[in-house]
Amino acid sequence: MRRPLRSIMICNPAYVSAYVLGVAQAMAMLGHWHREISVLADFDRVSRQLEEHRPDIIWTHTVPWVPREAPAPGWGYLDLLSEWRKRGSRVLLHDGDPRAATRHPRDLSAAFDFALCNHAQNRIDWKIPTVRWPYAAMVQREIGEPVNALRCGLLFAGIVRKDDDLYSPRTDVLGLLRERLGDRLAVRSGVVNDRMQAADVASSAQAVLGFGRPEIKGWVDTRVFQYPGAGGVLLHDDAAEFLVPGVHFVEFKRGSTAEETAAGVVEAFGRVGHEEIEMRARAFAHVQAHHTWRHRVESVLNLLGVA
Repeated sequence: MRRPLRSIMICNPAYVSAYVLGVAQAMAMLGHWHREISVLADFDRVSRQLEEHRPDIIWTHTVPWVPREAPAPGWGYLDLLSEWRKRGSRVLLHDGDPRAATRHPRDLSAAFDFALCNHAQNRIDWKIPTVRWPYAAMVQREIGEPVNALRCGLLFAGIVRKDDDLYSPRTDVLGLLRERLGDRLAVRSGVVNDRMQAADVASSAQAVLGFGRPEIKGWVDTRVFQYPGAGGVLLHDDAAEFLVPGVHFVEFKRGSTAEETAAGVVEAFGRVGHEEIEMRARAFAHVQAHHTWRHRVESVLNLLGVA
């Protein structure tokens, strides 16, 4: 196609999603026309905006699992997306939450071309092709300068709560780390989503902590790309095949208990030091060369045959 692609992201713009931000940056860099449509808008307004834009590609986030405050139920979008597929649009389902299929087993083949999955879970019930599509880093030309107000030792940025199996285990570990590291541990878990500050945070923290989810086949933490790709030092127990321990990040050993995992984090944090500057540069160069949102989006456009 010689003209720029017309691209739509149907999402909740109030939520700062790394995926939503990354697709927008990548489509703009590739010279395409991209905009967002809010799932919180009136359904008729959503339909009208699609008609105005006549998209070649429709990206979706939290569709069909829209927020509770959305005027229309998420499943109500399936007929709309099916209609646009019949008109020639290519429609993509983002599957970053491995719990989605178990909550909503359903045939989605009329509404979506592909599911872009940040895991390797079985999606047979959806009856659409799945593509392994991990998270990525925003494109960044060089490592930013540290910000004094953000300087800290070991940083964890993310949700901290003890009400489900997803967040409770790492919250237990963070509680033990507070006891062992004291003010060398900083936890950013407030109501403000700080994904837009990742470049400042990465250059200012001595190291950033992330956790894998070994119970989910193929799942990759967004921090594996987000912080090394902005020049940060990552402490992690599972970077899959994407980063090399001791070269691009500092690996810690996950234990069978919170106490063992916390001990592994403390030991790994003690190894951050003389190689910190070199590791930042190596990780930044590697991720920016291979794992940015531009790389991820280009792979989808190639898959669709519209690149």
